[in-house]
Amino acid sequence: MPKVVPEYKEVARTRIIQVATKIFSEKGYQDTSMDDIAKEIGVTKATLYSYFDSKKDIFNIIAISANQKLRDTLQTSLNNHDYIGTLGGIVNWKIDLLKEFIHISIDIVKLSPHDEEIIKILRDEREKDLKSLQDFFQSQRQLEAVWMLMC
Repeated sequence: MPKVVPEYKEVARTRIIQVATKIFSEKGYQDTSMDDIAKEIGVTKATLYSYFDSKKDIFNIIAISANQKLRDTLQTSLNNHDYIGTLGGIVNWKIDLLKEFIHISIDIVKLSPHDEEIIKILRDEREKDLKSLQDFFQSQRQLEAVWMLMC
């Protein structure tokens, strides 16, 4: 059997996540099966399990990815000193999140009280989000201090 190169595995994982996101968004987490995802991609369920341990594993990666998009937006705007863009980026991120992940967001809320793993992921992601915002506002204060010294 030929070896699968790491680059292909990453492309395949990304494709699985994209398809799963689409199906979760259309059908919801509970009504989506690994068979649905495998069928949409055109692979066997066994192939899907060679990339992810479970449907929940895919779901968790999607939840983490959504929050990472916000942190990336904040960091890019911060690096460019585009503070109005930062606020606009946050608003746009929320709108995109609602459009793309509405069913997933609802499922996360429904599942989280009953699933310790999801609760932990949500807490960890919230801490990362708060850290990004804290860094952003801290840099604002530092810029203000420099500006005041220059005036």
